Amino acid sequence: MAAAAAHRAMVAFGGLAFVVSTLLAIVCFEVTRSTLIRQRERVAERQTYVNARAVDNALTQNPATPSEALADAQTSAQGFALVRVDGTWYSSSVTGDRSDIPTSLVTVIDSSTAGRQRVHLSSGTAVAVGVPLSAAAGGPAYVELVPMAEVANSINRVRQGLILAAAATTIAGVLAGRWASARILRPVRRTADAANLISEGALDRRLESDGDADLEPLVQSFDNLVDGLQLRIEREAAPRPTSATSCARPWPPCCPPCRWPGGG
Repeated sequence: MAAAAAHRAMVAFGGLAFVVSTLLAIVCFEVTRSTLIRQRERVAERQTYVNARAVDNALTQNPATPSEALADAQTSAQGFALVRVDGTWYSSSVTGDRSDIPTSLVTVIDSSTAGRQRVHLSSGTAVAVGVPLSAAAGGPAYVELVPMAEVANSINRVRQGLILAAAATTIAGVLAGRWASARILRPVRRTADAANLISEGALDRRLESDGDADLEPLVQSFDNLVDGLQLRIEREAAPRPTSATSCARPWPPCCPPCRWPGGG
């Protein structure tokens, strides 16, 4: 019975710790994930605006060399930039071309509005930021693709850390349940042990108070019960005095005279 109660307490504490830690881990992960992605996108926007200005200045000075103008763009590692001049797209990377730019982003740029969109490349997820270099539709435009690999790695580390934290919290909850159940059931075990010894004849067995004010009434009640039981058993076991109902007769006792056969 005590083992079953202890098991239930461990399961309850462990389950509660698992639910709470899992919910907190999910909330923390989503907040951290969205924050990291938002910060990375803002950095990509600022970086693209700076590089677009540098490329635009280079094209103003020498519009016949778009590829050389792209050399002034300080792109991220594994990132690349594209510039459109006279309807032709030029790339700063041999692995990147116009097909990497979503059509919806090009449409936004053609409306003389800067745009941002998350894209999936062969190297991973990236943020594509496009900036029109002129107000004319189909005019010069600059697009930079900033990889999200660093953010993805950070998010994976955060995920692993939260999973480990949730697992550790669950284990701690199970251990806390075991400790709590042992502490709560300790008086029950002591009472059961004392009752077993009393049933075997150890009437002098008593519960010792451990200073717990909540358990003191239980200890006193148990000891009073055993005291009453011991007193009753002792009374029943004591020898009872016999009642004097016979009358006192002199010694030797008086008896009628004996008559011998043939005697007078």
